[in-house]
Amino acid sequence: MLGTVVAFLVTLVALLWWRSRPRNPPPSPGLALPVVGHLHLFHDNLIDQLDTWRQKLGNIYTLQMGPFRCVMLNGYELISEALLKHHESLLERPNNISHEETFKYAGIISLGGRKWKEQRAFLQSTLRSLGMGRDVMAERVRIEADYLLATIDSFNGQASDISNLVMVCVTNVITGVTFSKRFEQDDKTIVYWLGFVKRIFHLLGSSVIINFFPVLKYLPGDRFHYKELKSIFRQMRAAILEWTEKDKRNINESDEAFEDIVQAFLTEIERKKSQGVTDTSLDDANLLSSVLSLFNAGTETVTNTIVFAVLYMINFPNIQAKLYQEIKDVVGTDRAPDVSENISSSFSRHSSWRPKDLPALSHWV
Repeated sequence: MLGTVVAFLVTLVALLWWRSRPRNPPPSPGLALPVVGHLHLFHDNLIDQLDTWRQKLGNIYTLQMGPFRCVMLNGYELISEALLKHHESLLERPNNISHEETFKYAGIISLGGRKWKEQRAFLQSTLRSLGMGRDVMAERVRIEADYLLATIDSFNGQASDISNLVMVCVTNVITGVTFSKRFEQDDKTIVYWLGFVKRIFHLLGSSVIINFFPVLKYLPGDRFHYKELKSIFRQMRAAILEWTEKDKRNINESDEAFEDIVQAFLTEIERKKSQGVTDTSLDDANLLSSVLSLFNAGTETVTNTIVFAVLYMINFPNIQAKLYQEIKDVVGTDRAPDVSENISSSFSRHSSWRPKDLPALSHWV
């Protein structure tokens, strides 16, 4: 009796799984097993494995990652075409633990479709009004750059790890445009915060499996660091909520000049309420998640880019000399560069590099 019931359930699940498959999917690397999909075919080096499949299957192929089907796009031309000509098909976000627990399905990273467009348009407009690409933003960057260079100069040529220093400077640019705040290097609040950021990026690799197998989060202990990450993000959201100082903010009814993103966001929330608009992503939940997104997307990534740029220039002094000469030719050494001076454009004219071999872009379907 029990055996018959089990056999029936297994057959039913297999049938439903088979019927859910698309009729004409891109090629896949092999047999997708129930539950695990193609994960059983992965080797230790993920990047090499994906590149091997690309060479075998072409620039478009399918991977079954647990219960999720992913279409992998490879190559500069194909990814450009997908993002520029077919972006409407790529607007939605997958339903996974990251979006559920971290951003609560809100904010610029987790939203999709029309609401994502609304968030993007609002943030772009606000950043432009705050000086993105103009002198106001450049001045914020100059302040942190001057502080960074002065601090490095104080090392008197001694070998030093500048990653923390750079990260605080990068964070101050973000907090400046977001909350109108600036922190000193030894401020306990920012030291505590950046510790969270570093820990998050350290744990992401081991926790990503939860996205594909959510049931693992219920296992005893914290083998995949899910509980630790959840705790960190809860504390980060609490810190951002405190920094926004919502109850102390003045709504800018004139719209002539916003102090920061938070003031602009709160003003737009009040405007929507006064107009009776209810179907909007401009609310308190999306304010909190979008600000958290700005920090997570900007702090670690920009810091690593700057630190690696310094590292490469140290190890390749000939490239450093060329960059320095170009700065001398275009800007000079008696003033700071202006945003209107596109130094990289003249460098690109002498470069034959073209991003033909971009890593894969995946879209969950």
